[in-house]
Amino acid sequence: MSISFEEALAKVNGSESFKKIQQLYPNIGFEQEILGNPELGEQIRSACSNQQLTIEDPRKVSDAPKLDEDFSKYFVINNLPICDADKSKKLIQLLIKLYQKKEITFSEADITMPLNEQGMTEGVAFFLASSEEKAKLAAAIMNNYQFDKKHLLSASQINDFEKIMQAKDLASGPKSSSLIDLRDPMLDTKREQFLFQLSKDVHIKWHQIHEQTSSRNVIENVLQSDRPVLWSPKGTYLIVIKHDKVEFHGGKEMQPIITIPEPKVENVSMSPCEKFVLTYAPTQKSPYVVWDFQLVEQIRDFDQKTGESFQTYQWSHDGQYLAKKFIQEIKKEGSDEVEKEKRGLSVYKLPGMELIATDEGVKKSITVDGIEDWAWAPHKNIIVYSCFPSDDNQHPRIGFLEIPSRRTTIKTFASSKRFVLYFHPQGDYLAVMNEYQQKKTTKYSVELFDTKKNSFPHQQILVNRDVLEFTAIIWEPNHSKMAVHTLSKRIVEAGKKDYTLDAKRNGVDIYEMIDDPIKGFITRTIGFLPSEKVTKFSFSGSGDIFTVFEQEPKNASVSFYMILKQQPENVGPAQPVTKKGLSSQVNKLQSTEEKYEFKKTAKQDIYETKFEDVWDQTGRYLAIYGVKRSPLDKTVKSLKFYNIFGEALGSYDQLQNLQQFKWRPRPQGVLKQKDITKLKSEYKTKFLKKFKEEEKSEKKEVNNVVKESKKKIRDEFLSKFFMPLRKEFEEQIDKYEQLWPIKEKDMHSQEVEIEIIYAFDSVLRETKIN
Repeated sequence: MSISFEEALAKVNGSESFKKIQQLYPNIGFEQEILGNPELGEQIRSACSNQQLTIEDPRKVSDAPKLDEDFSKYFVINNLPICDADKSKKLIQLLIKLYQKKEITFSEADITMPLNEQGMTEGVAFFLASSEEKAKLAAAIMNNYQFDKKHLLSASQINDFEKIMQAKDLASGPKSSSLIDLRDPMLDTKREQFLFQLSKDVHIKWHQIHEQTSSRNVIENVLQSDRPVLWSPKGTYLIVIKHDKVEFHGGKEMQPIITIPEPKVENVSMSPCEKFVLTYAPTQKSPYVVWDFQLVEQIRDFDQKTGESFQTYQWSHDGQYLAKKFIQEIKKEGSDEVEKEKRGLSVYKLPGMELIATDEGVKKSITVDGIEDWAWAPHKNIIVYSCFPSDDNQHPRIGFLEIPSRRTTIKTFASSKRFVLYFHPQGDYLAVMNEYQQKKTTKYSVELFDTKKNSFPHQQILVNRDVLEFTAIIWEPNHSKMAVHTLSKRIVEAGKKDYTLDAKRNGVDIYEMIDDPIKGFITRTIGFLPSEKVTKFSFSGSGDIFTVFEQEPKNASVSFYMILKQQPENVGPAQPVTKKGLSSQVNKLQSTEEKYEFKKTAKQDIYETKFEDVWDQTGRYLAIYGVKRSPLDKTVKSLKFYNIFGEALGSYDQLQNLQQFKWRPRPQGVLKQKDITKLKSEYKTKFLKKFKEEEKSEKKEVNNVVKESKKKIRDEFLSKFFMPLRKEFEEQIDKYEQLWPIKEKDMHSQEVEIEIIYAFDSVLRETKIN
């Protein structure tokens, strides 16, 4: 009996075995085969019944292709303006430019902006980054970014898509600040951020004069770090070192933005441009690893040679170069005996980390015979080094090596035994401690160089003291003053009494660098501190303010000083100077001796056995905190704050296991010099009144808090102590009267004579005479 096509197909498709096979292979079907020969339907149904037991899910086969479900490199931006297809291309270009300003690169192929059926965008853009860390960074930058008056963007990784639902269309205009960025906390001009670390706990706080301690937390949660944390050079990130990775936290909530998966790291050095990172893990096969920070990719690694440490590699001021000093032993042929040493500098160019090339194009290190100390200039790509050549016919020298040209300027010094380099923080000047031999006596001088000029003008300050120890040279951070701290033998001047038996003077001499229009680079003596027990000295960045630390018999102390210029006597009003009389006028001014005064504004006691001090970057606040005397020291420490006049601002006491304290750095070069000059000129007219009102409002708010606190204490005293006691007394007044030793009958009045002295109808004095 023949069977129709419809009946045969229904038997096959209706069988349970075929339905199970179709679940694994949805597109399978036998319509064409059965249409040609309906008799095959029964055979196909029987075959399906036999194969259903042995057929395997193709998705579970070992070599089956895997669906990529990893969206960690993707992030999405929501609440973009809605536009048509043509304008969406312009919007994509605008987003690319916004990221370029943040030094993050995207192409059009990395951005998808879907369109609906009407050909309009949905206000959403999907981005593909080169790494998960870059996706995190890019999303953090655009999250809560005020794109225009009506659109506050929301951004997150695809894995955190729930955050996108928090975006709001601000049709009535923005309600908060127009820019929330990684550097936003550092642009707060009124407050400073700082951190202190207690064992592994990292506390980040705000510092402001008129702010209560309870509101100082930057973040509520305490961060954890296995090693001492660091701020990045511009203060953008907090570097947290853990046993298996290095995290870079940022933003208002200090969330992890980028993670470097390097285990057992002991220290981290970030380039000043914050584009590259050097990790140091001495127990690893390659202790030094250089990373591309944004891509989280290793660029190059290095082995650790004998005598090298974390400080071996140093970044240039712009982060474009990484350099180290090398020492190579050259052995005699066929022997292990060292014939000579080859010394020099290896300078690597980022991002390729290849040695810089010579004029002939050969990439190799720079040989410097006898190099000892070296340092990058803080303001341009120049390496300054000291060396003592192996050839006895060559004098010790200071070299100025320009990178990448390798052009070198040499300054030689005869009889020198040791050099120590001290760069001005802004790179304007270089001071070199020069220890030299004069006959059989060790002498000291300070060699000064003006590094703003390519000729490096030189001045010398002779230390005319019998120096026992040259302690340090201290620069004023943002100005041109310099202090020389030495321990020397005391000399009692003729005619002065000696009130101490101490034979040593631990003192400081202060000088100033001057760019004279006629004489050029010269130095001027400001004065010598009267104190002879100085253990430490520091300048404030605000200018003409310094602190002196002294060791008292029972404790240490810190004194705050101001440098004041004394006005010359008999100086008349300034007269206009013509071009013809310029030379004589300048000579007359130079001949006038300028005198300075060190005015002490405050003195504070320090009860820590060992302590450190650090000024904030603006020079407004000084922090002094206790440090451990030894790794076994378990005593509690304190952290105290002072202003530039030495007034105590606040403190944190009873800090257990205090590891470190750090102010958060501020980015340099945010404003150009012309913008800074303009702000200074417009300060009084545009900003002074506003700042005064804000300060007054803040003080009033704080005073109100203090008044409320005092009122609460008073009310509590009255309600819980005074009023109950008074009520008890009034209830038992008869009992207390009986206990009073003097009775009313025993009391009598006593006459008092009063003498009144008059003068011109006015009472001058009234005296009681008993």
